[in-house]
Amino acid sequence: IYKFSFSFFILFHSAYAAGPINWSLQWFKITPFYAIISLFLEVIMDKFPKRKPMHLEGFDYKTPTFYFITLCVNGRRNLLGEISQETFVPSNDSDIIIARSFSALCESFPGSSIDSYVIMPNHLHFLIFKNNEFDLIEIVKFFKVFSTKLFSREIFDNRFWQKNFYDHIVRNDEDLMNIREYISNNPKRWYLDSLFVD
Repeated sequence: IYKFSFSFFILFHSAYAAGPINWSLQWFKITPFYAIISLFLEVIMDKFPKRKPMHLEGFDYKTPTFYFITLCVNGRRNLLGEISQETFVPSNDSDIIIARSFSALCESFPGSSIDSYVIMPNHLHFLIFKNNEFDLIEIVKFFKVFSTKLFSREIFDNRFWQKNFYDHIVRNDEDLMNIREYISNNPKRWYLDSLFVD
């Protein structure tokens, strides 16, 4: 909708700029109509739900600290394994691939270390401590690309992981302990998880 209204504005303005001076009268007549339509479109677009930002706006992700990261498999497909008796059972060598990818991440970005992590059927939680000047987004991108190359192309199409990722900046020691506990108990709460897919 916005693209159409903007294209209309550009087309009309170009015609006005190139045309004779009496176009100014036509422009004066149509301006109120265009303003009403634009206002109407803004009101309509405000009715649509807005996606919650995945990253903290204005925060410098080069800051050395703990970060809690969540990566989801593209389409939230259960390609990493399953939960059996409150325990994660890997498939497609996901446990080996994730471990190798974390090892490569720490080697490629000195000062980075994985505090704890848990693999779930369709997503991965991990707590990373970053004591360097690398951008967190660059680090996570490396992990996604590296691990994707290790998974068999027979189990996914264009991409293995979802394009973006969720992060939480650890605020204090209590926050850190709560996240560690959450990671530890995650398999037990799989059927209550917002990312649960049967």
